[in-house]
Amino acid sequence: MKRFLTNILVFIIIPLLVYIPAYIVFYYYHHPKADNACYVWGDSQMYQDVELDYLNHNSNFKYFSAAAHGAGLYDFLVFAEMVPENSNVMIQVSRTLILRRKEKDRNISAISPISLFTLLKNGYSLDEVGHVVKNNLIPRRIFYTINYLYRNADTVNTKVPISTFAQIYKAKPTYFDDKISIFFTGLEILKNKHCKIVALQFPYHPMLYTFENNSPYRKDLEQFDKDVANMFPYKETIEIKLKQNIFNDFTHLNGRGAKDLSRQLAPYLDFKKSPMIINVRKGELAE
Repeated sequence: MKRFLTNILVFIIIPLLVYIPAYIVFYYYHHPKADNACYVWGDSQMYQDVELDYLNHNSNFKYFSAAAHGAGLYDFLVFAEMVPENSNVMIQVSRTLILRRKEKDRNISAISPISLFTLLKNGYSLDEVGHVVKNNLIPRRIFYTINYLYRNADTVNTKVPISTFAQIYKAKPTYFDDKISIFFTGLEILKNKHCKIVALQFPYHPMLYTFENNSPYRKDLEQFDKDVANMFPYKETIEIKLKQNIFNDFTHLNGRGAKDLSRQLAPYLDFKKSPMIINVRKGELAE
């Protein structure tokens, strides 16, 4: 028995006593430290469709982004927990994030017991939560200040075929309502922290809107949009009116589209009106 207790002390307790403080110190050290910080969160659309370098040179704020390809709603919960009280934040409202299969979500931010419990309350299994914990055992830097846009092109990249999206819109995902609940939980955390919020809804290629309009759960998607709109008393619209192609693929802007959006977006980022949601649309002149 004595040897058993000794093994627990040596191989479990002592390593944890070293690991946990080191884990906390890592995230404290790498947390952005700036009085004029604006914290950014989203998935690949936020990463590819907004030019951080332009905003950093044409705004009164320093932009620290946690946006990442495949970012999941667990990442959003951790983001909401990490940003300080009264912060300026820019986030993404995304249908694609809600529709993406849970196993495809990146969910790599940090270990947060509160966020993990939120997943459990919203339909995530113990195995799924355990997978999230495993993904976050190694600490990683979350925030960065520069991103890289897609190149300009006259045609749309079809590496992910349109048939993939057609399949997604055929049947309502079983986790649809759970993911929506988690999103609103993260949004409430930010609002309860008295954060000033600007939210962006990015455009898709027109073909995806055709699938949405013909989807059997179109009304559920529309209800999600209505519920989101009710959270934002201030509403604006940005139209990208370029004659050239503005899409890299079916869900992301290319460089010219992102640059045009960023230049139109900058004036709204004074955070005098909050919470604000901005609907970004493909203008009539764009092709």
